[in-house]
Amino acid sequence: MRWRAGLGLAALLMAGVALAQPSTKLHLTPPGAQPATPPKGGPQAAPAQPPAPAPAPPQQAAPAWPPLPPRLAQEPPALERLRGLLDAGIELGYRAAGQEGELLTLTGVELRRGAERILIERLVLEGLSPEGLRRGEARGVSAEFPDARFRLAELDLEALALLPLRPGQNGGAREPDQISLAGLRLAGLEVEGEPRVSLREFVLTGWQPGRAGRVGFQGLRVRLAGGPVSEVGVDRAGVEGLDLAALAQAAVRNAPPPAPPAGRQAYRVDGVTVQREGRVLGGLGSVVVEGRTEPDGAAAGRLTVHDAALEHFPEVAAALDAVGLRRLSMELAIEASWTPRHGRLEMPALAFGVRELGAIALGWVMEGVDPAAAMTDPNRVSLIEARLRYADQSLYERALRDQAQRERSTPERIRQQHAQMVGAMLTPARPDPEVDAVRNALLRFIGGQAREIEISLRPARAVTMAELQPLLGAGPSEVVRGLGITATAR
Repeated sequence: MRWRAGLGLAALLMAGVALAQPSTKLHLTPPGAQPATPPKGGPQAAPAQPPAPAPAPPQQAAPAWPPLPPRLAQEPPALERLRGLLDAGIELGYRAAGQEGELLTLTGVELRRGAERILIERLVLEGLSPEGLRRGEARGVSAEFPDARFRLAELDLEALALLPLRPGQNGGAREPDQISLAGLRLAGLEVEGEPRVSLREFVLTGWQPGRAGRVGFQGLRVRLAGGPVSEVGVDRAGVEGLDLAALAQAAVRNAPPPAPPAGRQAYRVDGVTVQREGRVLGGLGSVVVEGRTEPDGAAAGRLTVHDAALEHFPEVAAALDAVGLRRLSMELAIEASWTPRHGRLEMPALAFGVRELGAIALGWVMEGVDPAAAMTDPNRVSLIEARLRYADQSLYERALRDQAQRERSTPERIRQQHAQMVGAMLTPARPDPEVDAVRNALLRFIGGQAREIEISLRPARAVTMAELQPLLGAGPSEVVRGLGITATAR
């Protein structure tokens, strides 16, 4: 990871003081050496060799900055330790320095390397050692690079510690799962350039391999130029219950994300807005994902999306006008659970709705489901029960009018055509009360006597996916009885 990337540099600049070992210098731009591969076991395995250091990136000429202040005649002992951790190519300057016990305080701090410079109005380091940092804080941070600039009002670190290196690995190749951090807080971030980014606060707690942590932020604004969108905003977002170090490690190695640790996980995003020159185009009220995993692999979760909105603007005006809406507002809810025993997948709700149009909800219970299987065996997966419910607000009436206009007919004639199609599909050769009940419920909905229709499937025994396909090709009586189909119109 490059420390020059956005706010990562600001955080890792201070963290680097604690992350560096006596043989590992702190770089403004890291040398980019690749991690060493741990040796494989076995008596024939050759000892791992440390990777050859990558050549240092070319440095641009430094701007005409004023000279650094001269050193104090007697510097605090901790400051000398700090200097020893910095790479020889980094210059350190300060206006004032003092030390009380393990607390080192610097004001007017300046770090330079080539055309890169970081300024810190006040820097406090406590418990600085080769193994970590007990506490650190920076106030008034600004950074200047050839391709980016940013400002940071506050940065706080708590209990940052190094973890052991792997065999043959050098300190410069330390990876995310070799760091432990109790807490990190950033406030008042402003990134210049394109795009312009501002962030009110970012908080991370519990970065420790094998443990669940939490990360979140508030007040994110991304400003763009020259495109169809000029600003994207997020009021707040957060994630908890995940192994953050393991996720970062997988990202660095371009590997699939690991399974979450047992316990509760939650993701939340609130107040997303997309704008064009001050005009709101759309957004999200909230997205919430809550889940729980058990040590035996069982898992349950729920996803809700509230007010996923699309406003009326030129690019979508025709589509919204076609359904007679000035604003499209959608809701989504998905709830599910899976247990290893019998591979039971329960989906109580998969619901989607559009305000003023209607809402549809599905639910089912299946067994023999293996999420990790590359292929699904239709003889092993079986349907236990299922249901479909649709509540109409105006969508069916709008569809009737639209079809009638296209066919130069009337909504009532189109309604009659739909009723004839359902009657033809659900009229068995011989009278069947169960089929008649399903057909009559659908006809009541089509005729406008009901605004909600619910269809349930409860077969007398579990039906495998292999059995389902030929069953659906049979007559209406066989389908209704074989799947235990009932219908209710309200």
